[in-house]
Amino acid sequence: PEQTETEPALQQGGTLRLNLLDDSGITFDPQKEYYSVTWEFYRCCLLRTLMSYLGLPSDQEGTTVFPDLAAEEPTISADGLTWTFTVREGLTFAPPYQDVPITAEDFVRALEREFTGAVSAGYAFYYSDIIEGAAEFSEGEAETVSGLVADGQTLEVHLTRPTGDLGFRFAMPATAPI
Repeated sequence: PEQTETEPALQQGGTLRLNLLDDSGITFDPQKEYYSVTWEFYRCCLLRTLMSYLGLPSDQEGTTVFPDLAAEEPTISADGLTWTFTVREGLTFAPPYQDVPITAEDFVRALEREFTGAVSAGYAFYYSDIIEGAAEFSEGEAETVSGLVADGQTLEVHLTRPTGDLGFRFAMPATAPI
């Protein structure tokens, strides 16, 4: 007889206990952390981002980026300088903020935090070198990042140069909505 695999039912609630034989970074703050083990905790269990990837080997599509909090693949302008993400409708933060919807502004807030020297882990350059107005914001010369435009569930990212791996960059913890 042919055997088929079935997915186990997801258990609601409970406690997830994780143990490390090594340190896990210093902060457990997505804009401050730059440690691969902590990033894996974020990816598997604690954070979600516009784009994501499976925690599998590359020969099993583990390095293929896909929409997570984004409703679909981003739209990219013909010149490669504007990426438009649509945030899924109906998403909320976890308890105790389960009544707070996730909007495009939450991603802007996360990146602005990343561009703030007192917060940044040291990998803000992954974004600040390519997003319009990020350098000016980081240097205190602007109150907002001009290249991040949020309107409800739509996030436009205006770049200084075409950046083909922006989807992967938006799978990194620093871009998680806060």
